[in-house]
Amino acid sequence: MLVTRRGGGIADLPRGATVATSSARRRALLLAARPDLAIQPMRGNVDTRLRKLDEESCEAIVLAAAGLARLELAPPHARPLEPEDFVPAVGQGILALEARAADRLVLDVVAGLDHADTRVCALAERAYLRHLGGSCNTPMAGHAMMEYASLRMTAVVLSEDGARSLRDGATGAPEDAEEVGRWLAESLLAQGAAKIAPLNPVE
Repeated sequence: MLVTRRGGGIADLPRGATVATSSARRRALLLAARPDLAIQPMRGNVDTRLRKLDEESCEAIVLAAAGLARLELAPPHARPLEPEDFVPAVGQGILALEARAADRLVLDVVAGLDHADTRVCALAERAYLRHLGGSCNTPMAGHAMMEYASLRMTAVVLSEDGARSLRDGATGAPEDAEEVGRWLAESLLAQGAAKIAPLNPVE
């Protein structure tokens, strides 16, 4: 979610505007779209970041939409960033439950909370991340979603300054989720992803 002081999206920001984010992925995506922007690190909780925006320490900030919704906050100049363009981090928005493999009682209870489509997307995204060899400090992203009976995934790897980027997409059957993720990782690596971003690919 892009939250600005004056309204509008990324294209509407003044030339040279300062945008606050501490995410390597968000920084690279912002610079890929607008190389003129000045990206400023910003720490703190959501309230702190919104206060800094009000104090005019920056022109805009990027926040997770889920975090704003959870806190029941609706900043006046908040605009969603479309996942096709501003690709989310792997696993973003997905909640996972972990239990002991032999604990049948707990496994039976949590089984009712499992969401099949979300599980498929998580498997694809995690396979992509694992095979690509990225980390939370790597400017890369992967977003999978179910469309009717098919899995569709978009993946991107960028240089830290956003000047170079590689993007690809793939569609497959839900039962082939991990294969879709691996194929996308292999595709981006073949295009030179490891040369533009800090990666440790799985051989």
